[in-house]
Amino acid sequence: WQVYPDGAQIELSTGYHQVTLGSTTGMMTLARLNEIALPADFLQTVERMYQFNMMMAAPDLTLPGLGDADPLDARGWLAGAPGFYPQREDFLYLASGRTQGKPPAATSWALPHAGYYVMRTGWEAADRYLLFDAGPFGYGHQHEDMLHFVLFSDGHWHLVDPGNYAYDDSPMRQYVKSARGHNTVLVDGLEQNRRPIHEEVALAREPLPHEWHTDEVCDYSAGLYKYGFGPEGAVRVRHERAVFFLKPEYWVIFDRLQPEDHAEHRYEALFHIDDEV
Repeated sequence: WQVYPDGAQIELSTGYHQVTLGSTTGMMTLARLNEIALPADFLQTVERMYQFNMMMAAPDLTLPGLGDADPLDARGWLAGAPGFYPQREDFLYLASGRTQGKPPAATSWALPHAGYYVMRTGWEAADRYLLFDAGPFGYGHQHEDMLHFVLFSDGHWHLVDPGNYAYDDSPMRQYVKSARGHNTVLVDGLEQNRRPIHEEVALAREPLPHEWHTDEVCDYSAGLYKYGFGPEGAVRVRHERAVFFLKPEYWVIFDRLQPEDHAEHRYEALFHIDDEV
């Protein structure tokens, strides 16, 4: 299997999500041309993959470049959705750049297997948006980005993801994959390190036990990183991050770090800001 029940492809890369989506919709096109009926559960899975693109889209209609991915135009990756799912006017709304259809009924959204939590004020270009990543490591093309978040407001990206780089051994390649390239926390100058325990943390076999709440007044989510910091994960500190959104005004980020030893530790919260501030 390649797709979680919430519609996210298991590599948890917004770019490689589209590779799987393109393969499946190509199959759907061929089946339609040859008048072959496809199973209902297959069609529902592809619909959820399109819904992933819709709900993850920022107000500028881009998908953040999570994992090995650069920012993507969500309109292009939703373009085929109205033809396959004509009843989904929300797909048409984003695919058409807000000129047709109707906006999605929901604003904020949780993907309980992928561990993505989207908090937004609405579906117009001037709306506010935050994406919180508290998911598993991913099955491939992973970055050390647990508890990372990105933020878009007032027509501009403020807190950003590093995106992707060439698949080489350069310092820049190492940087974009690293925790220091993301909006998370370092412990004693050391980074998250899940690669040595890849098989343990790559996939979510069931919905994650994270907190999630959304209503008209506020959104709230919390996640936990517990796998250690440094090359061998030897510095054992649990990092819990909670995100609270008081709509439509502001977000509050809570970081709680709890060491397993009694030594002193230095904690550094990183914020990669695309602004002159």
